[in-house]
Order: sequence, then structure tokens, then C-alpha cells
Amino acid sequence: MKDRVGFDCSGDPPDSASELRSDVSSAWERYRSGFSKGNSLFDFARRGELSALRSQTLFPERMEETDSRGYTVLMLAAYHGHEETVRFLISRGADVNSTDVGGNSILMGAAFKGYYNIVKLLLENGADPDYENPKGQTAYQFSVMFGRTGVSELLRNSAKRNRGRIVAFLENWFLYAVQNAFKGVRQ
Repeated sequence: MKDRVGFDCSGDPPDSASELRSDVSSAWERYRSGFSKGNSLFDFARRGELSALRSQTLFPERMEETDSRGYTVLMLAAYHGHEETVRFLISRGADVNSTDVGGNSILMGAAFKGYYNIVKLLLENGADPDYENPKGQTAYQFSVMFGRTGVSELLRNSAKRNRGRIVAFLENWFLYAVQNAFKGVRQ
């Protein structure tokens, strides 16, 4: 007779240490498999179960765990349109610029799906609208390709502003470098 975890409860001790290890190993696998039936951090994010995620994300390093496709918890919440969950995960320090194994960003997935509010939230929290995946595609191109007009407009305007900030930074840096170079010559 075996107990509910799978140990032999007949009263007879195992014949050998390897038999005992086998029983323990088998019981451990059955115990562990119970946790992977829809109750993982990734499943909670996919379903937008904010209350379950609150207890699971006490440690910041959990934010960067990935599944077999390289999806983070934030990616899954964003890809499934769970705006409040996305907001919560960002507040816990989730990386808005992480990419999956194919090199696609969270912003690309949200743009492809047409989740305007999530795209806006990601941009407001530092998602890079100019990031290109290994195929040279941007989130803007994904939104255009799938007819997500509102998202396309948002991304186009954001990318321009981002490029404008970069150009302004480079111009200011160049002027500073030139001015300091001539200070050394004058002295």
C-alpha cells in the first residue's frame, strides 16, 4: 500500500538504499508536477491574476525568470492584454526592454496585438521604440503590418521624439567636447 505521495506504507522497509532513493525520487517528481499544472508565475501572468502575482513577486529576481521561449512574466502579461498586471510588474522592476529567444521585445508583442494602453505604458516606462529584432523589424513595423493604426501613430511619434533626444544629446556632447578641446589649446 502506498501513501498519497507514493511511499510504500506496507510496513516492509525498502530492500536497498537505491530502492529508497527511487521511492523518494518518484515521490518528489509527483509532488513537483503538481505545481506545474497552471499555477506557475507564468500562468498567473498569462491569465492576469494580479492577486496571485503579488505573493509570487516578492523577490525582484523573479521578474527576469524566463520560460522555454524566453518570455518573462511581463511579456506574458503584456501579450495577453492585462494592463493592470503590466503596471504592477513594471512597478516591481520588470525590464520593459527584455526580449524573447527570437529577439522580439515586449513592445513588439503589444504592438502586434494592438494593445494601445499597454504600448503607451511600456513607452512611458522606457521601452525602446527604435529597437530592432534580428530581422531588422521594429514595434512600429509590427503595428503597421497588422493594421494597428492607433498603436502605429503612438509608436511613430514616440520614435521621432526618442531620435530627437538622441540627436540633441549628441549635439550637446559634441559642442561640449569641442569647447573643452579649445580650452586646452588657449591656455
